[in-house]
Amino acid sequence: MAASLFPVWSNASAQTATTPPADFYKGRTLSIVVGFSAGGSFDLYGRTLARHMGRHISGNPTIVVQNMPGAGSLKSVDYLYTVAPRDGSVIATFNHTVPIEPLLGRAKFDPRQLEWIGSVASESSVCIASARSPVASLDDLRRVSFTIGGTGRGSDTDMFANVFKSTLGLPLRLVTGYPGTSEMILAVQRGELDGFCGIFYSSLLSGFPELLATGQIKIIGQAAITRDPAMPHVPMVFDYAKNERERQILMLLIGPQVMARPFAMPPGTPAARLETIRRAFEATMADPAFLAETTSSRMAVSPVGAARVAEVIEQLYRTPPDVLAEAIKAFGD
Repeated sequence: MAASLFPVWSNASAQTATTPPADFYKGRTLSIVVGFSAGGSFDLYGRTLARHMGRHISGNPTIVVQNMPGAGSLKSVDYLYTVAPRDGSVIATFNHTVPIEPLLGRAKFDPRQLEWIGSVASESSVCIASARSPVASLDDLRRVSFTIGGTGRGSDTDMFANVFKSTLGLPLRLVTGYPGTSEMILAVQRGELDGFCGIFYSSLLSGFPELLATGQIKIIGQAAITRDPAMPHVPMVFDYAKNERERQILMLLIGPQVMARPFAMPPGTPAARLETIRRAFEATMADPAFLAETTSSRMAVSPVGAARVAEVIEQLYRTPPDVLAEAIKAFGD
């Protein structure tokens, strides 16, 4: 994005960029902007981090959470990219698919210019099926009728269904428009749906453990860059790609899961303060009090550093234009 879209710094703000981090953060309030409303999983991660990270930052600032929902969390990223102060006082967390939105023509920012802090977790998405369904793996979807659920255009659930249909050639029937995962689970239990894809494995474990334990639902596939050790025998979606072109399309869908719970700062954040926040984030990920709270809340914690997040985004943005054009159609937009 052109530099003219950025706020113009005054001489005073330029001077404060040289203030040592400990002096800058002492007595200051640092904001974590959450791109969703209060009460959801991203809000939970933001507020949990806010309760613990301050004591790992030189100067021990107060950290507050500000909810900024809108456009699937794109509103919060637009704020971070164009409006938020670039002095080290603002962090944001948002949906993991946001970095590919500009590639899909649905946003106008460059995620490579954001100052990445890291992700609290790298996640695997899974495909589930009702115990009543004869489908045991993604292979079976080629020969068995399967009605798959979705929550709406542009959602993970719909994108998985559309890519499976158009790229992998699976003859699925998509029924979309469900308000959320809970409603789709009920639809699976009632027999309205055979299953759906695009739910984080950790969300399945924390939200619906009894359904897995009693065999009412089964996992038929996992979507991740690397196999989840908790699912050693569940087929990987990447294994069904017939060529490199299909793998590249799947990578656009699956790659962002490396940064499932991302945190970033505005472009141009002073380097010393950025490094202070990155180190504080890393220290918080190993903080016994933080880990105790996340464990009791059944939150997934498998930290990913800023360098790895940036590496994955750079890889996604090297997708050839012809593959990208095909992917946009495959995603259903």
